Amino acid sequence: MKTTKIISWTLRLAIAIIFIQTLYFKFTAHPDSVHIFTELGVEPYGRIGVGVFELITSILLLINRTKITGILLSL
Repeated sequence: MKTTKIISWTLRLAIAIIFIQTLYFKFTAHPDSVHIFTELGVEPYGRIGVGVFELITSILLLINRTKITGILLSL
């Protein structure tokens, strides 16, 4: 049981860290991020929207009561 909790926490933390690391590029309008979302035709609203979505997902992953919602949103 304890091993399962450690694995679960480690995986959720890893996913949250990856999402949080990418927020810098989305929220600061990094040229690569702007280029990607421009090619998709959703710049700037898509870039900011995805950033907010990833931030919310990261927070939900780190809160034990909302981890299932966070896991589903991360998919």
